[in-house]
Amino acid sequence: MIPKELEQLEQALSLTPNNLYLRYLIAQKYQQIQQWQSAEDHLLYILKMDRDNEEAAVDLLKTYYHSQKYNASLMVGEDLETRNKNNLLEEILYYRSLCYLRLRKNEECIKATKAWKSINPNAHDEELDNAFVQKIGVGLDESQESDWTDQIEFELRGMIEKPTIDFSHVGGMNQVKREIDLKIIKPLEHHSLFSAYGKKIGGGLLLYGPPGCGKTFIARATAGQIKVPFINIGIDDILDKYYGESEHKLSSLFALARSKSPCVLFIDEVDALAGNRTEFRGNTGRSVINQLLSEMDGVENVNDGLLIIGATNTPWYIDPAFKRPGRFDKMIFVPPPDLEARDEIVQVILKGKPVQFVDVHKIGEKTESYSGADLVQIVEQAIEKKFEASLSEGKVIPLNTNDILEEIKRYKPTTKDWFLTARNYANYANQTGFYDDVAQYIKKLKL
Repeated sequence: MIPKELEQLEQALSLTPNNLYLRYLIAQKYQQIQQWQSAEDHLLYILKMDRDNEEAAVDLLKTYYHSQKYNASLMVGEDLETRNKNNLLEEILYYRSLCYLRLRKNEECIKATKAWKSINPNAHDEELDNAFVQKIGVGLDESQESDWTDQIEFELRGMIEKPTIDFSHVGGMNQVKREIDLKIIKPLEHHSLFSAYGKKIGGGLLLYGPPGCGKTFIARATAGQIKVPFINIGIDDILDKYYGESEHKLSSLFALARSKSPCVLFIDEVDALAGNRTEFRGNTGRSVINQLLSEMDGVENVNDGLLIIGATNTPWYIDPAFKRPGRFDKMIFVPPPDLEARDEIVQVILKGKPVQFVDVHKIGEKTESYSGADLVQIVEQAIEKKFEASLSEGKVIPLNTNDILEEIKRYKPTTKDWFLTARNYANYANQTGFYDDVAQYIKKLKL
């Protein structure tokens, strides 16, 4: 929802589109409400008209960073430096450090952060400081420099996030949010009550379902809802070709998460780490699984306040040992987005696109069981065809409802294959009731 004041400013700008002062004011307003794409559009227009506008360039650098366009942000900073804008160097280096941190470019981040702090020794950023275990500074001796640049340590610290989203940003999916609230959020909110009954806060939660349905987004929103740090790791962050390094990385990750407790530790594609041990011929895979089991049990360490969320598209490959109490004992099926969620997803996808009129609700009604990724692909295909037509006509031809509906007819939901596989497990391997939610959903789909 755009504030009324901003709408009025946009109307005034339409009468004088080359009023750069007014356009810059509007761009700042969009930044304040975190509508980064709109801010970017206005700032690019300003810089096209006035390339030497330093304030607009710095704001564009910031906007690119917040839009997760880290390489673009770095390019703007480099351009400013080549024009000898020394008065902006401190701010440029600060955002350069953050961009490198996000891109996990270790050496570049170290150099940029060190240069930033050399300009202002009192400069402080909690995320950057945590990234280097508070060892960032000026005049480090060689022994400190060695510790400071430790590869694994840096990568682990660089994974810590402070989510800016919560459940209000998750359209629909009310059943999933209700289950997470009951099993995870309520215990944290009533810590003393749970402690009185000798129950620990935290534990393991397994999100499972077809790919592209927002499991990672929901995990991040859960951390944002309870306002705790979020550590997102994938199998590439753990698995290592050197013997024993994978176990070492797992141990370090859990130590990091415990130091930030209460904290959400999210493991994507957890089936790659928690697969059935009978499938592994060698000792390496089993050793990693045993290490993960040990860390989740917290035998040698206390995991109170540590919430471990795993996400998988193939829950049937998870080793049964991980489903025991105290591990992934809370399991939640994440289905394709419901109608309300599909409406919101399509609205987000269409934002900033040349649209004449699109009935998002009608599209939502035609896309039951489609994943969020499917919806993105459908709209992209419709846009590609409009782009080809626009090239032929020599003008922009806006997208309409029928364009997208035509693509829906041609595009089959990618979730169908997943449900066909899941149906076999729901019918023949559901003695524990693990797949009851999936079975109910499949009945509704009438596969």
